[in-house]
Amino acid sequence: MSAGRSGQQRRSLIHFRHGEDPPQPGQTVGFKLTSVERELLVQSVPCPDAALEDKLKNADPGASNVNLTLPELRGLATCIQAQIKKTQRDRKLGVKLNRIWQRIVDIEKVFEEAH
Repeated sequence: MSAGRSGQQRRSLIHFRHGEDPPQPGQTVGFKLTSVERELLVQSVPCPDAALEDKLKNADPGASNVNLTLPELRGLATCIQAQIKKTQRDRKLGVKLNRIWQRIVDIEKVFEEAH
C-alpha cells in the first residue's frame, strides 16, 4: 500500500460505525478483514491480548468487518509487526501480514488527520 494515499482513499479502507465521523475514544471501528485474513491472523500471529484474539476468532464469518477500538488496532499492529520480523524465511506470509499491518497504519493516519 502506498504511503501517498489521500485521506479519502484511507477512509474507504475502514467503516466508521456512526456515519462518516471518526469514532471517539472507546468507540469501535469496523476493520475490514476477509475470512481468510482473519484466519491467517489467528493461525500465524501470537497475540497476548486474549480479548482481541477472541474478537478475531469469533467474528461472524460472513461479515467483512471486525469491530475493534483504536487501542485494539494498535495492539494488533504491534503483534503483526513482531510476527513479520520473525517470518523472514516465509516471504509470502510476510507480504500478507505486511498488507494487513499497512491498512492499520492507514487507519491510524485517518484518526490523526481527524483530530
